[in-house]
Amino acid sequence: MKPVRVITPLAAGIALVLAGSGLLLSPAAPGAAATAPNNLVVNLGSSTGPFDGGASGSLYGLYDQGVPSDNLIQGMGLRTTDTKAQDGQQHPGSDALEIARPFTESGGKNIYIYMTDVYRNFPYERTSYAQYQGYMKTEIQQVLTSPDKNRIILVPYNEPDGNWFAGLTTDPAALAAFEAEWLQTYDFIKGLWPQARIAGPNLSGFYPAALGSFLQFCLPTSACPT
Repeated sequence: MKPVRVITPLAAGIALVLAGSGLLLSPAAPGAAATAPNNLVVNLGSSTGPFDGGASGSLYGLYDQGVPSDNLIQGMGLRTTDTKAQDGQQHPGSDALEIARPFTESGGKNIYIYMTDVYRNFPYERTSYAQYQGYMKTEIQQVLTSPDKNRIILVPYNEPDGNWFAGLTTDPAALAAFEAEWLQTYDFIKGLWPQARIAGPNLSGFYPAALGSFLQFCLPTSACPT
């Protein structure tokens, strides 16, 4: 099939959608007709595998066992759910370890724990990094007791650009501070749970410059989101 050429700024969004569908995205072949540097070539004739459906998920969509019912979860085809840590204060329900079993038994795949939602308010009212480390340690210890721990992905930061590192998308100093703390947090989590899967940076939007800097920082430190 002839490759389809998609021109940014829509390219980034299309890449994310097609990645979830299992289609292979690749740059233009060497020697091809000259194109603008920001062009993206999508080969619709190549596949990276079956459709995963990972985007079929919910944010605090499961409140407790039976709410919603298992057959409704199955009917919606939920593959992922984002929720708070066990005993977190952000919402009265949706504790990760209480919704894990009905979710996984109804076909769910991955549970993303927003570790910051241990706090009550938004923006989060942490008083120190040491305080947050204490909360993270408790959360991880709780997860390790769960028979569903292999389905759990930890999200240590939620919209850090609007919370503890305000302005990081435009302020190099704020971004550098976040990157340094990300590395510290990544190592801290891995020290407690070497097999942990960690998601991030979870910014409030798509900021190419900040995201690019973050990934370039992570690569040599082996602290890339997993």
